[in-house]
Amino acid sequence: FARLAETLLGKAAQEEASGDLQAAKADRNKAVLVADRVLSEFPSDRVPHAGFDYVYTEIYYAAGQKDKAHKLLNELMAGARNELTYYKDVYEYLLNQAKESGDKNYQAQLEQGGMIEQHREVAEQLSIMRDLAQMAQKYDDPAFAQSVAKDFQDYQMAFVKVMPQQRHAPGQGKTQ
Repeated sequence: FARLAETLLGKAAQEEASGDLQAAKADRNKAVLVADRVLSEFPSDRVPHAGFDYVYTEIYYAAGQKDKAHKLLNELMAGARNELTYYKDVYEYLLNQAKESGDKNYQAQLEQGGMIEQHREVAEQLSIMRDLAQMAQKYDDPAFAQSVAKDFQDYQMAFVKVMPQQRHAPGQGKTQ
């Protein structure tokens, strides 16, 4: 369904470029109807949003349906935050276990973002948040886009304690 909606939006762009504004508007409306239908057939209160549902946010934005885009973006961000909050707890637990056991290598790996690399679910949710932040930046007002981007950055940094370039090899200090 997403491909159908995207095809309709592509057709609308071509029609608009050739001056057929009425046909372009009709195709944008059809794309919105496709997205509406998919999301009504699979409501988030019964079927949690999947990783691919974020494409409908861009369809809404591209079709000029900013309110619908906001609603879906906020739902998707809330879902990602919920998943990532769970994994932040797992991350803190694993980090504490590594510290208590004295496993410096594993601790360093976790502190440098290893949780993102080791858990597909974390990477997937962060990727969704990043894509949504990019969409908001492309289509929305700067204040809203900035708040979405900050949310993404805050969650991403929750899984990184030490930036990789900040680590020094044992016995090496900072050069002066």
